[in-house]
Amino acid sequence: MKSLHTLLLLLDVFCGVSCFIGYSCKNNAQPTNHFVESHLVKNLLAVADSLPADTIFLRAAAIPGTSLDSFYLKRLETLDSRQSIDELKHTAAAYFHTRPENPVAKAMFAHYAGIGCQYEGKYDSAEVYYAMATQGFKNLTDHKFLIDVLSARSGNMGTMGRYDEAIALNYQVLELLQQSADSLLAMTTQTYLASLVQLKGENYKAIELVKAPLLFFETKRDTAGWNYALKTKGNAYCALQDYEQAFVIFGQTVALRKAMGSPPSTIECLYHYGRVLGKLERWQEALDTMRVVEKVISNTSNKQGQAFVNIEIGTALFNLGHYTDAEKSLEKGLQLSNTRKQYPSASSANKILSAIHRKKGNFEKALFFQDQYLSMKDSMFNQEKEKIIAELSVKYETLEKEKQIASLHRQAELALQRNYWILGSFLIVLFGSFFWFQSRAKRKRAQIELEKSVLEATNLVMQQKLENQQLEIASHRNRLDDYTQMLISRNKQLSEFFGEMDTTEKSELVLDKNFTEELYNQVIYTNDDWEKFQRYFNKVFPGYIPTLRSEYPTLTPAEIRSVILHKMGLGLKEQAQIQGITTGAIKQTRYRLNRKFPTLFTTT
Repeated sequence: MKSLHTLLLLLDVFCGVSCFIGYSCKNNAQPTNHFVESHLVKNLLAVADSLPADTIFLRAAAIPGTSLDSFYLKRLETLDSRQSIDELKHTAAAYFHTRPENPVAKAMFAHYAGIGCQYEGKYDSAEVYYAMATQGFKNLTDHKFLIDVLSARSGNMGTMGRYDEAIALNYQVLELLQQSADSLLAMTTQTYLASLVQLKGENYKAIELVKAPLLFFETKRDTAGWNYALKTKGNAYCALQDYEQAFVIFGQTVALRKAMGSPPSTIECLYHYGRVLGKLERWQEALDTMRVVEKVISNTSNKQGQAFVNIEIGTALFNLGHYTDAEKSLEKGLQLSNTRKQYPSASSANKILSAIHRKKGNFEKALFFQDQYLSMKDSMFNQEKEKIIAELSVKYETLEKEKQIASLHRQAELALQRNYWILGSFLIVLFGSFFWFQSRAKRKRAQIELEKSVLEATNLVMQQKLENQQLEIASHRNRLDDYTQMLISRNKQLSEFFGEMDTTEKSELVLDKNFTEELYNQVIYTNDDWEKFQRYFNKVFPGYIPTLRSEYPTLTPAEIRSVILHKMGLGLKEQAQIQGITTGAIKQTRYRLNRKFPTLFTTT
């Protein structure tokens, strides 16, 4: 036995020496070629900044094999540190064009193409490229670049308002960073996570998340990180309507950024500072601050925040009474918001534009922008509802697949057990009866478990259907409420307008008769409005109106309207504004119906 161990040890030593000699011979066979390739890479990297891009790519094509990969990776790293977006895109594209079969080149191209699209405001296209890059770096198990692309992708998701997906990506980055022990990047990522949580509306949680980064950056005297963490904390206090605290924090961020001399970052800090001034109703100071931001942002290539700045300027001008200038800024901000799909800011612009035209007496345009505002608000709600339904559908499908897989595994186990039983019965006749009873008992237990699994799956399906129905009813209720409020607001505006019209008639103001009749027709008891209102109402209270008509066939259409508005829980004033009558008329109708049908309002 001892001699056998000795022989194996000698064989291991022999194999190791042979591999070492072979490797040395291979490396020593072409020392000149390796030296020449390395020299070419170093020389080209040294002069790359002084050469046109086409010349660089032409010279790089002459570098063979792995040395070419080394050149492009080092060149991309240099450009990335400078944030030269256009050069990064072109260099990554040239790398992929030169080495299309290389998965590294493909992943790098997708990553930097995504960054380029994000800076250009093409967020959907950026997401497509980021998804390709994520899969590529996962296949390569390259954690460094995977962290970079996940961070960039999270920023893109946050810009599009897809906060849950952005937060999930940030947690993936933090999990990867635990393996790298990069404290600085981990704290930066946690700060961005806090900002996403704040944007989602969880402000207290955001303040807790940003505490550790604030202490870390302050201790390290990292001005950029410290400023970023302060900005996140300030936004949380602003969302909590603690504007005094937010004002102090944003004042610190502006001072830090001015000391750093970073124009893009100064723009963002000044924007938040001016926004808080507006919340404090210090409109002139807010306007002056936003004018500075507008001037600085016009001299930079990054125009992502231009729409928000224009809308803030328009808001300040509106509150200062400069309606014409406010209208110009808001329309510009609205156009940019629609182009970049920044719908929350577009909704805000529509609302203020409606108020401006109402102040000017242009009620037709006021109603137009009001409708745009309500439509956009409804659209954003529908997107959120569709997102929730999609998530529930995915969860349901996943659970269904898991149940199917579990059922298949159980069936496979049962089949295997039966085979063992048959084999055992042939081999061991004496113990056949014992194995038969044992297998029968196991089959019963397995059948019970299978039936239990099927019952659980059925219950889950019913629960999911119930949740979906509840979501749909809630959506229809919101639509009905929004439409009702829009009608109340519209009729109120028309009532105010007719009051003003009566006053102006005394001042010899002549109005067009057709225009006046057209305005009188914009009340809820028109057929079109009533049919649309009935559609929304029937979705929330299905079958209610037919039942009401069958139980009380003598009710007039006007009385049915009164009962329906009572069913919605609206007050006398709101019912009167919707139907275009006085509250006294509403009370009289209700009194007459109570006498005629004592159980009408109690049962409905």
